[in-house]
Amino acid sequence: MRKMLALRFLSRISRVRELAITRTGILCEAPYEIVAHKRIGKNVGVTDEQNAALENWQSATCFSEVQRAALTFTDEIVKLKKPTDATFQAIAALLTPGALIELQLSVGFYIMTSKFLETFEIDTQPVTEVVS
Repeated sequence: MRKMLALRFLSRISRVRELAITRTGILCEAPYEIVAHKRIGKNVGVTDEQNAALENWQSATCFSEVQRAALTFTDEIVKLKKPTDATFQAIAALLTPGALIELQLSVGFYIMTSKFLETFEIDTQPVTEVVS
């Protein structure tokens, strides 16, 4: 967990990563992750408009090219076994190899975390207890 926290705070793609994590929570139907990571996202520059649009992000105009590519990548990782070649090539063209690995590992970690929280019916804590 300490390494995951270090990754979160040292990241060069903090906004992209938090959008992807929140989207993962939405797709995995994990309210705890959604609430916590919308708040964390705001701390790294995710706008209220972006947080509100994540449910149906495809039709929103508030996301940059790299954010849209990352959200497509996230959707496919969660819904498919792996992203399509076209999606992988699109995001790989926009991120460094290290950032791409960080994004994929973050989405994978939060799929697992979301499933854990839902399996054990972890209730959403007040946001002030999750993130200060």
